[in-house]
Amino acid sequence: MKLLLPSLVLVILIAPAFAEAPSTSPSSPPYVIGEEIASPEGPVDAARPVVKLLVTQFAKPNIHYPVVEDTIEIFRKTFGRGNFSARVYSGETKDIGDADLVLSSAGTYGRMLGGGARDLATVVSSFAPDPNHAEGALFITLRKRADIDKFEDLKGKKATATGPNAFAGWHIALGEIASRSFNPDRFFSDLIPSGHDMTRELDLLRSGAADVAVVRTCFLEELANAGEDVSDIKPIAVKPGIHPAGCLSSTRLYPNWTIFATPRLSPQNARLATQALLSMLPGPHDLSWGIASDFSSVDNLYRAIRRGPYEYLRSWTWRRFWDEYKTYVLLLFFSIAGLAAHAARSSYLVRLRTAELKDALHREQESEKKARIASERMETLRRAGAVGQMSSIIAHELRQPLSAIVSYSQGLQRMLDTDVRAPADVLLDGISSIRSQAERAEDIVGKVRSYAKGEAPARVRTDLGQLCRKAVRTLNDARISPVKVAITTPAETYFVNFQKSGNSTP
Repeated sequence: MKLLLPSLVLVILIAPAFAEAPSTSPSSPPYVIGEEIASPEGPVDAARPVVKLLVTQFAKPNIHYPVVEDTIEIFRKTFGRGNFSARVYSGETKDIGDADLVLSSAGTYGRMLGGGARDLATVVSSFAPDPNHAEGALFITLRKRADIDKFEDLKGKKATATGPNAFAGWHIALGEIASRSFNPDRFFSDLIPSGHDMTRELDLLRSGAADVAVVRTCFLEELANAGEDVSDIKPIAVKPGIHPAGCLSSTRLYPNWTIFATPRLSPQNARLATQALLSMLPGPHDLSWGIASDFSSVDNLYRAIRRGPYEYLRSWTWRRFWDEYKTYVLLLFFSIAGLAAHAARSSYLVRLRTAELKDALHREQESEKKARIASERMETLRRAGAVGQMSSIIAHELRQPLSAIVSYSQGLQRMLDTDVRAPADVLLDGISSIRSQAERAEDIVGKVRSYAKGEAPARVRTDLGQLCRKAVRTLNDARISPVKVAITTPAETYFVNFQKSGNSTP
């Protein structure tokens, strides 16, 4: 409500700006699809091609109608009256056919870019001097509709518009819906076409057949200028200061009506058409042709609402999938490629490491084999040394008792050889000594066997003097030499530890 009063005051203030042109009246007749509005007149110049112009069926009322008539007239002069024709068409790209020039909305031109269209000129006027920002849409409802006061209140309501393919009367409104993060295809519950007559939209609103209407920017101002009572109309979601002439608009502004050439038009005729359009004298409200430099807003609009050249976005095709997800596809591709490269590199490194480990294992096995052979050789040498040691021990240890046995035996033999009858005690003593030395030899053999088995022989405490005296006595008893051996031992007693095997004494 705060926005409504300034808006109505604005309508009253700018109404005189539209009073100059009688063609702005709501009673101005719209063109009808298929109507021939400029037939070839006079003789046809066979040396020049016939240029065909198509004009969109624009919704009425519209202050741009005079520029259409002036454009047709200047084209007749440029191409020859017998070589020029113009008719009204639906505005659908499929209906362009064999036309050379098309006068339509910027939306039609945007939908034809993929078909090779090239813009030549765009309408300018005193109230829309910037051809890049001229056309917009306005959401309106009845003032008494208290349930509709802001943009979000429009959701789910029944809407009326000039037609489902109208640029300013519908597509621009859908773009605004999409820009507010709503689904434009499901925002309204129903669409009621008005048959390219915006005044009929007001009738549908007032009769209750529709809840909201979509009209082009400046429509309410033109009606107020023509004397129509629009005090019961309430604009919704107005963007303040969006239009240079102060017209109410709920959307951003897009390029104005545009003439574009199809690929059928020759470069020479395209140059002649452009020169003629730009040299045309201004009409009411300075209506004339200028150059629009930016149609990107139209392209972005159709992408957002998925219409025109972006109709394919409504179905899942390879093109849509690529357009929407190519970044992720490329990212996935490079990720897979990176993983494959990493896997290949890892596999190579694993094979290389495996080969190194096998080589190291082989070297280790060879080293173990060499170590085992060396160990076996050392064991053989150790055993040989042990055998040699044992032989030396046996030879050293057995030499004494064996020598003693031999000595006793020789002594007894000598006594027998002299035919001297030896005393029995001497013989018994010799035999006892021989037996004692034999037992000693047996003890030595036992010690050696214990040593070979790894048994530690017990040690006995032995009197060293007594041991020496016993050795001397054994030597004298053996009578190896006629010389008697004597020994003197100190008074002190000295003990040593000797190994003992079994019950033998050292």
